[in-house]
Amino acid sequence: MPHLTILGAGAAGALTAINVLREARRRGADLDVSIVAPEESVGRGTAFGTSDPLHLLNVPSTGMSALPEEPDHFDAWLAAQGITHPDGESLFASRRDYGRYLAELLEQEEAASAHLVTLHRVRALATAVRRDGARVRVETDRAGSLSADAVVVATGLPAAGDTWAPEALRAHERFVPDPWRAGALDALAQDTEDVLVVGAGLTMVDVVLTLLATPGAPVRRVRAVSRRGKLPEVHRARATAPEIPDVAHWGSTLAELREHATAHLARTEEATGDWRAGVDGLRYRIIELWERLGDADRNSFIAQHAGTWNELRHRMPPSSATSLESFEAKGRLTRAAAEVTDVEHLASGGLRVTTSDGATREVGWVVNCTGPRADVSTLGNPLLDDLLSPHDGPALATLATAGMGVRTRRGRLEDADGGIRAPVWTLGALRRGELWESTSVPEIRVQARELADHVLTHLERAAG
Repeated sequence: MPHLTILGAGAAGALTAINVLREARRRGADLDVSIVAPEESVGRGTAFGTSDPLHLLNVPSTGMSALPEEPDHFDAWLAAQGITHPDGESLFASRRDYGRYLAELLEQEEAASAHLVTLHRVRALATAVRRDGARVRVETDRAGSLSADAVVVATGLPAAGDTWAPEALRAHERFVPDPWRAGALDALAQDTEDVLVVGAGLTMVDVVLTLLATPGAPVRRVRAVSRRGKLPEVHRARATAPEIPDVAHWGSTLAELREHATAHLARTEEATGDWRAGVDGLRYRIIELWERLGDADRNSFIAQHAGTWNELRHRMPPSSATSLESFEAKGRLTRAAAEVTDVEHLASGGLRVTTSDGATREVGWVVNCTGPRADVSTLGNPLLDDLLSPHDGPALATLATAGMGVRTRRGRLEDADGGIRAPVWTLGALRRGELWESTSVPEIRVQARELADHVLTHLERAAG
């Protein structure tokens, strides 16, 4: 029986497993599947592993079905839980509930496919992937060596980056380098001291809600600093339908695409009164446009324009915005366009932090909310380092644009010689360099469906 090993148990791993089970059932294919990850549960991962009900999806529920062919699937699941749209407005469900949705869907698919597919859950961290003839061997930290006919690397977003932090801060016990690590905010939740948050994106929004909006939370102040000092943009309560542009004649240089994209957003706002509809429509074309650009233009976009795109693209729910506005009005949340320049340890255990705007503040904690590192080769991740290193032949993977993941052919890893000799695939965050938009469920669910087809076709051919 062919054996497929999926590395990672977050959204990308769960969506891969769901689609593989559905495709195996459609084909009547016998299959062994192993999901290898240190987490006990499947479907949560970094994005949906939070237990805080205040942490909401940053996409309306109508766009979050796990099954692209059934766009109302998630809304139907929510309705079955008694969660419905408020007065016709967009519904922003909790990320905790979305993780539960993925886990339950996988359980349903496992039960429906039990006559064909055996699903194993292996609690271990994959540390290496090596070719083994026509097969693949996966090394783990506590489950030994696992042999497979195909492997899918679905490890999700890379670790948070903290290279901005002075050494004195990184070494301090009151510095939280990754707020999504299990239990990372537990000590802060009971502390009354002020907190400095570095970064002002969606991670900051969730951290502030945990620290200030949790029932019974101590009264304190949070100071947020970031390069622009801006909060994320906000979704409209009633979303406008996406305005999807015809990009056939937009050209293939960064200058041309920026000119056409800017004009598209202006036309959309003039016609609908809502620039968001233009951004949401552009998202349907963004991968096509990204693929037209050469590496030089891609690097220019990342250096000069990615921040602006991310501000427009990654928006917070209206209810989260209302909470943050209230905290700002009360002086409990302040923000500035600044960077951390110096840190002193205080005898009280806290920190005196100086920022580039000349301000100096004494805080109890500093939380890193700057997001994941871009270059996966700098993470010190044993699995990625192994994939990018040669072992008795070319490395199984090679870096894509700006080190944002790896090069693939429709998801199958290209090795250092430009070949696709090893039966190893990936999806999601590790395809950012070649797709740009590749970290959200609307993109990953499509990749997972296509990947399931490719992998099962490969396994059928390999079996003869």
